[in-house]
Amino acid sequence: MKILALLAPGFEDLEALGTIALLRRAKLEVDVCSVENTKTITGKYNITVKADVKLKKVNPDLYEGLFLPGGMPGVENLFKVDKVKELVKYFVEKDKVLACICAAPTIPGRLGLLAGKNYTCFPGCEDDCKDGIHHDVNAITDGNIITGRAAGAVHDFAYEIIKKFKGEEFATEVMNHICYERCTCKEEECCKEHCECQEKHDKECYKEEVKEECCCKEDHDKECCKEETKEECGCKEEKCNSDKTEE
Repeated sequence: MKILALLAPGFEDLEALGTIALLRRAKLEVDVCSVENTKTITGKYNITVKADVKLKKVNPDLYEGLFLPGGMPGVENLFKVDKVKELVKYFVEKDKVLACICAAPTIPGRLGLLAGKNYTCFPGCEDDCKDGIHHDVNAITDGNIITGRAAGAVHDFAYEIIKKFKGEEFATEVMNHICYERCTCKEEECCKEHCECQEKHDKECYKEEVKEECCCKEDHDKECCKEETKEECGCKEEKCNSDKTEE
């Protein structure tokens, strides 16, 4: 399985390199492509990357996925290249995987390819994704279109891509191997607050300032105790204070 990563000058370094590194860790082959047909591409924060292939030599039929990182002016430098827009349309039309993060979802958005699709993007980019269904989450998959919110969502974004190609179990193993614990809550508000809850709660999910070990809003009469309430509250800490255990 091969994925084509389109990089233009000014790409967001973490989004591009972090995603590529995680995909390669998952044994997915990724070709870094210079859309300006240069041997190297320099990111927004002056990290220079060697290209595996130049855009003029790309055969899209050799790839199952297309990856567009965000960052400015990287995204605008991508959008101004006609062949980039052609590739984005081609991958969607052929039901191949299209993965965009941060401001990059505005590219299929401006091409009308997100109409009726669930997506996420960097806050403030929604206007360029008209007719799409925006979700305030780190990453989301709708069919073969995968979108991520920003650099801070790289792990969740890469997880969605790996899951698409190799399945949920393998994707989870990859993340566990790097000690990354994903939030599995289904509530958008929970994900926005970076909660570590492992269950879907009817009540608001939050991380309480005083009880750092407990991230779930439960009806506890006393302080949260891991030994007695871990199944209900999802505590992750080794230490948990409670008068209950002393009694």
